[in-house]
Amino acid sequence: MRGAQAGAAGGSLAFESKTVPIEERRHFRIDTDSTGLPSIAVRSLSSPAPSRTRFDASRYLLPWSRWRQTLNGLAAIELARGTPFHFVPVLLGVGSVLYFSLTGEPGILPVLVLLLLLLIAVALAAQRPALRMAVMSSVLVVVGVLAAKIETARQETILLGDQISTRIVGRILSIDKSGKGLRAVVQIISTERPVLKYQPERMKVTLRKAPEGLAAGEGIKGLFLLRPPGGPVRPGSFDFAFDSYFDRIGATGVSISLIERAAIPDANIFSRIGFWFERHRTAIAQRVRGQVPGQSGEMSAALITGMTGGISPATNEAMRVSGLAHVTSISGLHMALVAGSVMGLVRLLLAAFPGFSSRHPTKKVAAILALFAAFGYYLLSGGGVATLRSFIMLAVMLTAVLFDRQALSMRNLVIAAIIILVIWPHEIIGPSFQMSFAATAALIAGYQLYAQRHQPEYQPAGSERGLFRRLWRYFLLFVLGLAATSLIAGTATAIYSAYHFNRIAPAGLLANLAAMPAVSLVVMPMALLSTLLMPFGLEGLPLYLMGKGVDVMLWVAQYFAAISSSGATGAMPAASLVLLTIALLIFCLMVSRLRLLALPVAVIGLLLLAFRVTPDVIISEDGKLVAVQHENGQLLLNRPRPNRFTLENWQRAYQFPKTVPPGSAADKGEAFQCAEGRCQIASSSGFSVARIEDPGLLKAACDEYDIVIAAFPTPKTRCIERAALLISARDLAKSGAAEIYRTDQTNSSGARFIVSHALSGIERPWHRHRAFSRAARNLEPYKPKAKRPPIQGVRSH
Repeated sequence: MRGAQAGAAGGSLAFESKTVPIEERRHFRIDTDSTGLPSIAVRSLSSPAPSRTRFDASRYLLPWSRWRQTLNGLAAIELARGTPFHFVPVLLGVGSVLYFSLTGEPGILPVLVLLLLLLIAVALAAQRPALRMAVMSSVLVVVGVLAAKIETARQETILLGDQISTRIVGRILSIDKSGKGLRAVVQIISTERPVLKYQPERMKVTLRKAPEGLAAGEGIKGLFLLRPPGGPVRPGSFDFAFDSYFDRIGATGVSISLIERAAIPDANIFSRIGFWFERHRTAIAQRVRGQVPGQSGEMSAALITGMTGGISPATNEAMRVSGLAHVTSISGLHMALVAGSVMGLVRLLLAAFPGFSSRHPTKKVAAILALFAAFGYYLLSGGGVATLRSFIMLAVMLTAVLFDRQALSMRNLVIAAIIILVIWPHEIIGPSFQMSFAATAALIAGYQLYAQRHQPEYQPAGSERGLFRRLWRYFLLFVLGLAATSLIAGTATAIYSAYHFNRIAPAGLLANLAAMPAVSLVVMPMALLSTLLMPFGLEGLPLYLMGKGVDVMLWVAQYFAAISSSGATGAMPAASLVLLTIALLIFCLMVSRLRLLALPVAVIGLLLLAFRVTPDVIISEDGKLVAVQHENGQLLLNRPRPNRFTLENWQRAYQFPKTVPPGSAADKGEAFQCAEGRCQIASSSGFSVARIEDPGLLKAACDEYDIVIAAFPTPKTRCIERAALLISARDLAKSGAAEIYRTDQTNSSGARFIVSHALSGIERPWHRHRAFSRAARNLEPYKPKAKRPPIQGVRSH
């Protein structure tokens, strides 16, 4: 064919075409020149056509090249929008989780050397963006490990090694109501009879017989029964000793004598300031309880001061089942409502002064006052770490308002997360941190996704005629916004609720839709107003209105708790938690279509839920409670009155709604039979279990039963020759609660079992105290010496 020329504006572009074999058309490439018009480039026109029988790899590489171009384009969008910065706290958190997941304590020197080497690698890889990003990610992970290591070393909490009773002189740090008296955190000043060689710094105790009017900062003395902080109630569950270690609480217990006031040394100035706030906090709670009776008053006091000790177990359970438990703990919701109420009120008042409003930025003035109000609320609520985290998140957002930046943005949430993970890395392990940031990140991502797809259109003034139409539109927006907020936040937090508490709230969306208007429009504004009017004695009417709003909330909680199921989900595998968290992070932190990568990750995480295996036998860490799985889905127990907390955790985790106490269905042998220091059962799975309390029964039990649980410390060699599995008090004291799985493999001696302990092989600072218990040292429980009778003729003192 002949060449042709075509004119164009601003110049001309010549196209030349040639006849080429059809086999070579795959070598054409269409590009765009500087004028924006298409141009055709021909590659290898003179090369011979490939044979039809020859494998052509280019046919399969071309689709991948298009995928690669698409991914490169999406990655460029993510870089332009600053997405890599969103993953900074994620990498810090990965380092913290890696540190806390180790079985042994790493030294700080290797971590510092590794960090130094990575920094050198960053300098060397400065000219290669991909390599630099990979090395910087590794640096952030190591920084997370280092921050967790420094926090752990900074605590140095001494945990009690074994149960003991001793006389204690201490100082009350905080005190609250409890179902059995008063619940207090006490700083231990001295001990006697016996004197504790390794004395914990603090203890959390129940004061059964205490004088009236005890307050923070006062000294007390009395006889206490102390226990070490407990470990996980089953493998994979929450470790209470970990929480106690970072709260500096080395023992828990109860008073077993009359508590008296005691003279103690004066505290430092900072402690006295804290005690002053704590006493005023207690006084406010008492005034609220005096104005609002019953559980409504206890809930109102909890919402204002954070003191939840007076809330009954039935009310707590109703709030949990209905999905309203987040209202009882002061968190980001309460901080946002307080700050929002202050900002709205201040801007409304300043709008009444046009001269001031026209000359000054009223929004910034309102933000400053809201920040001070949030800080005062933080101090009033007790200043806990969870409340501090919420205050930091809100402070970052209000500070953004002062600098004319968007308040509710992912970048502000990322900054708050970085601050917390650098100062308190252990918070990432707890459900409070995970649920709070998951809900906030999901809400921000949902709002941004909605804003991208629904840009607001310009409407001239007066386009919506009629007051009723405008009010109806605002009402619909409020209801839909509340529904979307509850749905998004509830879905994001359900992951961590299922993992930590083995339950979700099936009616949570409906309960929040019904209760949150009362909480947002009545309860929290009246709580703020009553606190402001309390110094003047004018808090009566606001507290009355707040109580009525709380009544509505409690009625909603009880109604939905009654009509919905318990929401037990069973134990979630750690792999499912990791994958679902990765999916949530991808969806929330990315802004392009790359967030669709979250879908396959989430599907895999959900599929892993089907691979849960239920143990045949479960043993508590103190060895007192034993449960055997029955083939009909029941748990057979060895105690008629088991520990309620442990049993409920087992039932939710293992999906056993019904339990059978000892002695039931004795004619069929389908329950534990207990007599003379021994409880035994023949399982429907074909093995037998016995728990014995008398060492003299050990030899016979090893000959007769497949699994023997000894309530006393004894070497494992006592049952090896008889092929029975022996779990003694020494094993449980060192390694925690146990799960036993029966395998299909058998040998000449009988069945084999797999034992999984909660803390097997783990030696961390918050577990070291377990090695000092008497059972771990193969010693009998401590028995105080009996008092000698007084010698006749000599007065005893």
